Amino acid sequence: MRCQICKRDVPPQDVRCRFCHAPLWEDPGVGQQPAYGVRQAYPTQPPASPAFPAQPTATRTYAVRGVGIAAIVAVAATALVDTLLSFWPIIGRRMAVRAQQTDDPELLSDAALLEAVLTLPVLACTLAAATLVIIWFYRARKNIEAFPEATPGMGAGWAIGGWFIPFANLVIPCRVMIQIARGSLGRAGAPALIGVWWAGWVINSYGGQLLSRLDQRRYDELPTVLATPDDYQAYVDYYGSTTITYPLVALCGVVAAGALAVLIIRISAAQTARIRGGGQPIGQVLPGMAMPSPAGPEIRGGTIGA
Repeated sequence: MRCQICKRDVPPQDVRCRFCHAPLWEDPGVGQQPAYGVRQAYPTQPPASPAFPAQPTATRTYAVRGVGIAAIVAVAATALVDTLLSFWPIIGRRMAVRAQQTDDPELLSDAALLEAVLTLPVLACTLAAATLVIIWFYRARKNIEAFPEATPGMGAGWAIGGWFIPFANLVIPCRVMIQIARGSLGRAGAPALIGVWWAGWVINSYGGQLLSRLDQRRYDELPTVLATPDDYQAYVDYYGSTTITYPLVALCGVVAAGALAVLIIRISAAQTARIRGGGQPIGQVLPGMAMPSPAGPEIRGGTIGA
């Protein structure tokens, strides 16, 4: 075949001239190709050729192992400091008894101040854990779009927004996790483990908030002027009434943290293996099975992945 621009011979299988890079074509209906110097609108894409088959667009995927490990560490730290704080009423009750015996109201003020200081690590760990878990959630949800077994469901945006909608956040994150587990681990997923995680998280989160509000209401009703032993006894009873409930709620948080850690490890390992394998399903591929576009390059670092 001869290039109509530079007039050089090129192999017939080429779609562009290897010398001037002009597109090549043969149209039996056209007797004369345009000559050099004549303005001609060339096609923006070369003609389809068996030597260069069209490639499907790759689906973008994200690294989940690193952020998953970070999320596990943050969740474990949150569960630890929350458990330690749950035993604070025992210490507070002892300080109240000591104040009653010595008639020293300053001990009660010190107890309130110490409790406020101890809540700061809990807030910091909770914020870090929530941020990392949401990042992992979003990336894991986006990754299953590159897997053949993934079925249409809640969009990836719900992996973030579902946590912030009142009342709906009792359901949406759990549904997203079920979708992630099924798309990563197979149709069976891990329903029992997800149920343990979600039940523990709901009890720890909402149960803890309810106890805190009731606790604050009772604290506001305590006497501010300590003139009699009964006034001190009110503080002793106040701290003693929550020595069991707070540890129980914290225990639910520990169970939820453990279940979430297992889920993150299993799902991250499965997704990493699938991404490295091009997103292909694990197991037998049957004739006629619809195959999606291959997984794109794994995106490392960054934040959520936007």
